[in-house]
Amino acid sequence: MAKRSLLTDLAKTAESYLSVEQELIAELFWPTRCVICDTPGKILCDTCRRSLPYLDRWSACEICGAPWGGTVCTECNTFTLHRMGRTSVPFDECRNAVLYKESGKKLVRAYKDQGQQQLAETISELMVNCIEPRWLRENPAIVAIPTSRKSLAKRGFDHMQLVAERVSRQTGLPRFEPFLAPESKDQRKLDRAGRFDNMRKVLRVREEWKDSVYPSVLLIDDVLTTGATLFAAAEALKEQGAQQVYGLTFARVP
Repeated sequence: MAKRSLLTDLAKTAESYLSVEQELIAELFWPTRCVICDTPGKILCDTCRRSLPYLDRWSACEICGAPWGGTVCTECNTFTLHRMGRTSVPFDECRNAVLYKESGKKLVRAYKDQGQQQLAETISELMVNCIEPRWLRENPAIVAIPTSRKSLAKRGFDHMQLVAERVSRQTGLPRFEPFLAPESKDQRKLDRAGRFDNMRKVLRVREEWKDSVYPSVLLIDDVLTTGATLFAAAEALKEQGAQQVYGLTFARVP
């Protein structure tokens, strides 16, 4: 038994060294480059990181996080909500890290569409910086908006689950996955009305989580365009007993 254990440990050590060696060889022949400016060294260089189109927290809406909505929000005002058949937003507050334009858009596309999974760490760090301290006092559980089965099959990974794992590690907050993978169209080709129709009742909570979700939840997603996905997820969680639902996205379409 001791001999078998020793052999197992040796095999694991050898595998670890091999993995490091493979990474060094890959870095030698295919050095890491910034996804924005192509400078060798980091997946996102310091210069490009500093120049991202960060959303100004002080001019954003206190409720939905829309840029330039600090005085009169164009996204969650009474008239706009009435057109969607609503009187209020289903989540309590929402914050966003960057604007979905220029380098911010390029960063999202490099991660989602080009499969640069190393960016999960960077994206999660930028999102964690936007979390309100008062949210943390409620110890909310982190829930990532799941990717559709079609997108998962195409990309080979769930991009927001990777980010959620890192946000959980960086904050110490619990994480759970209450949603089934949705069967829905790609949101990027739909208008506002189409997005809300597409997401209505699409996000379904797993049977084992029904009526037993965390009382406070931090919903995370990559891009907020109309808010349809975030609305649907927040409504589903509140229907199952969540009392506070906060939204946190990496990029917001201006």
